[in-house]
Amino acid sequence: MIALILGILELYVLGWVYGVDRLCTDIEFMIGHRVGNYWRWCWALITPGIMTLILIYFYVTYESLTYNNVHYPSWAYALGWTITALGVLQVPIWAIVAIIRQPGESLTEKVHGAF
Repeated sequence: MIALILGILELYVLGWVYGVDRLCTDIEFMIGHRVGNYWRWCWALITPGIMTLILIYFYVTYESLTYNNVHYPSWAYALGWTITALGVLQVPIWAIVAIIRQPGESLTEKVHGAF
């Protein structure tokens, strides 16, 4: 679960924040030839969209876990969701830390400097 959510976040940041054009320029510099439109579409829309649909499907079809017809206790679910939240919350927490540490007077300057 954590890996899926972090993978989705990474794809959205790569495709929309950093930008597919900038990514393709970097890859062209590294490998020496231009990246095709297939990869541009995959990085910008197809892969993030499919992974988001998989995550939505997981949440829509979510059922409580059982083992030999015994349901897990509520504290086990709470522990699992807490571990998931701790893993996923690393992204916004460290983004805020990076913004705060940047020199600059306005929030806009700090955000541009951090990313």
